[in-house]
Amino acid sequence: MPVHKLVLPFQSLYHTYSHWLPMLIYWISSMVASFLNWLYNLQANRSLSLEDFANLTFFLTIQYLTTIFSFALFITVNRYAAQKSNQVFNTQHAIYSVGIMSIVLGMVATITYAITSPWWTLYFKFPSDLSMIFITATAFLFIFPLNWIRGVFNAHDLFIFGGIFIFFEALIKLTIGLFGSFTFQSLPLIMAAVPMSMGITLFISLWYGNKRSLNTKFFASYKKIAIPKEITQFFGQAILLQIGAVALINVDVILVKHYFSSDVSGVYALISLIGKSILLVSHSFLGLMVPLLSPRLSNDRARHKVFIILLSIALFSSVLLTSLVVWCPHYSLGIILGQRYTFILPYIINYCLAIIALTIVLSFSTYHLLKKDYFYTGFIVMGLVLEVVLISLYHSSLTDIVNSLLVTTSSLAVLMVIMHIPKLFKEWRLFKEAKRVKQLYEPTS
Repeated sequence: MPVHKLVLPFQSLYHTYSHWLPMLIYWISSMVASFLNWLYNLQANRSLSLEDFANLTFFLTIQYLTTIFSFALFITVNRYAAQKSNQVFNTQHAIYSVGIMSIVLGMVATITYAITSPWWTLYFKFPSDLSMIFITATAFLFIFPLNWIRGVFNAHDLFIFGGIFIFFEALIKLTIGLFGSFTFQSLPLIMAAVPMSMGITLFISLWYGNKRSLNTKFFASYKKIAIPKEITQFFGQAILLQIGAVALINVDVILVKHYFSSDVSGVYALISLIGKSILLVSHSFLGLMVPLLSPRLSNDRARHKVFIILLSIALFSSVLLTSLVVWCPHYSLGIILGQRYTFILPYIINYCLAIIALTIVLSFSTYHLLKKDYFYTGFIVMGLVLEVVLISLYHSSLTDIVNSLLVTTSSLAVLMVIMHIPKLFKEWRLFKEAKRVKQLYEPTS
């Protein structure tokens, strides 16, 4: 058979699916970055004592909690910057104003973190020397502008470069962390890897954004900074969503640091590390929901189809990884944690079930947020309150903490699935009706 006839089918496939290639590269880059971040935590676990690893996990948890606001900013920018025009307001001007706001938010977060350090370091038994506070505080200066520029990249379909920058940040953090693990004072440099990687990535991203501004007009000079009410309202609801995405899986770590000793907190940090590793994989698919659904918000069938596909993939991945952890702990957990994996075996099943339930919660809440169905975000806040109350009342052992998280996430998941059932039946009826109409007009042979 001639070579050109063998090549033709592949050319046809490429032309059919080539528009998905940038998104695929973005997802692969995000997955590799998540793996590098996991290696960073793994190396820290092996090179630090349980007490130092608990302090590092506490700092990463605080930084992760800050993404309640910074990732909400990313979702908002991605959704509205994807709109090429808006009848109510100038989209480009609004996104530029949000960029200025991101710088202000970073400065406020940094100053607040530093000023309040004498109180929270004592409460959470965190190192209180000025060098450690300075190192960790700089992370909050970069996190908001970095998420703003990422939202702009995604909205303008620059998924390849967005993915490269995500990978680049994780690679820098891992490299600095590995270097720090061989120094005499490992903890400060391993912590410094976080703000250094974010700062370097931010400046490179801004440089590239300015370079592309001749064509895409990312940046413009406006004398008046104005953020429309619609955007601020959506941003507020996105913050509530991120409370569910971040606080539900991190507030337990903070409370364990308060209620238990440093060694016990270190054991729970290992449990949290495994759970977050599973969530990172499933959430990588949910992270595609914002850029994929934003251009399809006006098309009900296309939007719902993308949602069901992403939900199914995310659930499958989380169940698969949970099965590996539960049925093959010696290999799956032993490779990651070494001999320390035996410490977490009594708790890992229920914790992984909580992660699966959280995957369902994040899927439905993100989908309805993009539709501006803000009712679902109220349940997120109620779930967080329930978790804090349960842990405050029942904290005699780590089993109580894990069960509190499981009760909270599973209750939210069941509630959201029940609320979505009528929409599923409606979609099924519309599908059957469209199929029947198609059959009526099809020519009979």
